Amino acid sequence: MFKEDDQKPYELVSSLRLNEPIENFCFTTFEDITLILVANGNLISLVQLTHGQEEGDKPSLKSLSNVHVFQKPITKITYDKARKRVIVGGLDQQLKFFEIFNEATVD
Repeated sequence: MFKEDDQKPYELVSSLRLNEPIENFCFTTFEDITLILVANGNLISLVQLTHGQEEGDKPSLKSLSNVHVFQKPITKITYDKARKRVIVGGLDQQLKFFEIFNEATVD
């Protein structure tokens, strides 16, 4: 992953702190917006990755919303094959399917 002979130090580009430990995450592009779904605790956090407008600008992470869908922590989050629905599983022994992305979700 990191080259031993590379002399350039690695730099943190962006970070975002959430309230609960992160178990899993997945991302997709929806209408030119990169969205990351993060399973943290019993919440799904919807995070937007924005790329700098000018060359040299660093990307940033912005928390858009939290969805409370489980009583116990979420352990796995992924998309279906068509990337239109999110499949979520947690310690409460439930598997749930959500249609998160539609025209009304992202303005």
